[in-house]
Amino acid sequence: MASQEAEHKDCWKPAPDALVPQENEGEEFPTLGIPLAELRDFIQQYQQCVQYTTAEVCEKIVKLATAEIKCSYVELLRDKGRRLGPATVFVSHAWRYLFSEFTETVLALEHTEEQPEDIFLWIDVFCVNQHKTAERDFAWWSTTFREAVRDIGHTLVVLLPFSHPVPLARAWCLFEIFSTVDTSARLDLRIGTSEEKKFITELSEGRFDFDSWAAAVNLEDAEAWDPHDRMQIMDAVHASVGFVGLNTCVMEAMRDWLVVQGRQALWAMSEPNRSSSELVVNLSRLLHKQGKNAEAEPLCRAALEARRANLGAEHPDTLRCHNLLAKLMSLQRSTEAEALYREVVECRRKILGADHMETLDSISGLAQVLSFSGRDSEAEPLLREVLNGKRDQLGADSVHTLASGNNLANLLLKKGHFESAEPLFREVLAGRRAKLGARHPETLASMNNLANLLKDQKVTHNEAESLFREALDGRRAKLGVRHSLTLATMANLANLLTAQGKLQEAELLYSEALQGRLGALGESHPQTLASMNDFARFLLKRGKLGEAERLYRKALEGAGIRFGANHPSTLDAVVAHAKVLQQCGELDQAELLFRKALKGWSDMFGAGHSKTRAATNSLTALKGRRSKLLRERDSAVVSKVCSAKAESDTNLDSAVGSKECSAKVESSA
Repeated sequence: MASQEAEHKDCWKPAPDALVPQENEGEEFPTLGIPLAELRDFIQQYQQCVQYTTAEVCEKIVKLATAEIKCSYVELLRDKGRRLGPATVFVSHAWRYLFSEFTETVLALEHTEEQPEDIFLWIDVFCVNQHKTAERDFAWWSTTFREAVRDIGHTLVVLLPFSHPVPLARAWCLFEIFSTVDTSARLDLRIGTSEEKKFITELSEGRFDFDSWAAAVNLEDAEAWDPHDRMQIMDAVHASVGFVGLNTCVMEAMRDWLVVQGRQALWAMSEPNRSSSELVVNLSRLLHKQGKNAEAEPLCRAALEARRANLGAEHPDTLRCHNLLAKLMSLQRSTEAEALYREVVECRRKILGADHMETLDSISGLAQVLSFSGRDSEAEPLLREVLNGKRDQLGADSVHTLASGNNLANLLLKKGHFESAEPLFREVLAGRRAKLGARHPETLASMNNLANLLKDQKVTHNEAESLFREALDGRRAKLGVRHSLTLATMANLANLLTAQGKLQEAELLYSEALQGRLGALGESHPQTLASMNDFARFLLKRGKLGEAERLYRKALEGAGIRFGANHPSTLDAVVAHAKVLQQCGELDQAELLFRKALKGWSDMFGAGHSKTRAATNSLTALKGRRSKLLRERDSAVVSKVCSAKAESDTNLDSAVGSKECSAKVESSA
């Protein structure tokens, strides 16, 4: 809907300017909708409308056409015997839009819906009597209006322009979206053809910044002409799905739209042009930003092959594509990623120089892969080189310098150097808040990282919890609930809540993080295995041995598939599973696993290594427990035999005494 004020406010709102039908003075909502064909006829009949905004169409066309009988436009059509029907699509829009762009977006339903002839549009400028206004309190909007949205069942939100959609900044449009989500109606976000072309142009030219675009969308910032209206709308959202839920729903639909548009534009190209286009690279980058690396990888590989063939292996465009592929590989296949990064670093050092920004970016990527592989001593000097280079060239407060500081701080945290990591984390977070805003994905990453440090220090849990919650809410909304970064924050918060004794919420988060990682990353991904181990450890402490054992078993299977039987991570999983089997009383199975771990550690590190000694001690402890159980069992058997013998002797004595007594009685008789 939209409003019709002189200032062209963006949504149809209640008092004092709401355009609610007066003829139903009670509580009813006008339900007649206009078919797509009639919308086309309107444009054809009133060709001047293409020059107008929707507000001007209302004033200069609709009100004049209905002035004689002072009714809504659909009522005018009904009186003329035109085909109408109960509304099937509720259209939410802003009155400041050019009417041509607005109708272009709506008429696209003809090409996307199965039976477009059965679509009847509820568009306020046509369906509401523009000659009468009526005041409705918020209760009417919370009941009658929401029920109408529910009954219509399909809300189409026209989002223009794509870079900063007007309706998402208007409280009454927000209320329409909320009413749709809260009543489980279909939410359909659409952006017109002209805006689609603008987006594809920006994406193709590498000008579309997903992180900044995502940070700019926040429904909680929506404004209203009347502050009281805004307050009531905000309260209604908070009391129901909440802004995290609403933002998440809207952002998911918008992220999907971005990817769909990119795919369609790419596949519209011929094959030779497709792989050599800039669009294929930038679409891969967009998919990576959304955590869809599996889809991005084949696109990036095709682009790399085309550039090697057409431009040569050392061309800057080829190296950019090469670098992106290494980034896509870094979480799933670190060995391949390392080789790719080393090749890019060598070429860029030679062609661009050691201090060039692109060279430093590749060095940073290589360092992170090395750290992920456990080679922190190799990674640290590289990260320091990158940070110093960017500070010298860009300044300490550049977003690129801050990113490098964040990477170094993460490594220092991993090495347990809390005193060095904390001030660096705080500097980066403050800089990102100032430069990018609190909702930018990079700022959310800094919140998560600082919270991780505070959690590990075990002294400032309140600040850590606050940061984790802010980061989790932001990542759910901006990146989606299934993004690997969202799931990482979820797992981190679960660990913190466990330490705080908030076990019920922790268990829910552990479960959600694990299920999310299983779906998004697979059973053998290191992050999935970490979730299995964390959740299993939690369940074990709560005495749920059976559930814990099953998770440890799956973690061991996954580690074997991912790393191989003799990898340190697999051997750690062997020990963890052995320990829970021991607690379950499955000593024979536990002993086999402890022996396997002992051999693995001994072959890898030798008899004197701490891992080998720990496995030896575990095996010795298990043998001691088995011996104790055998002694207890033997003692119990002996005790049982003695008790049985004593009981037998007692019964025999009783029987003899009874016979003697009976004989005496008989003798007396």
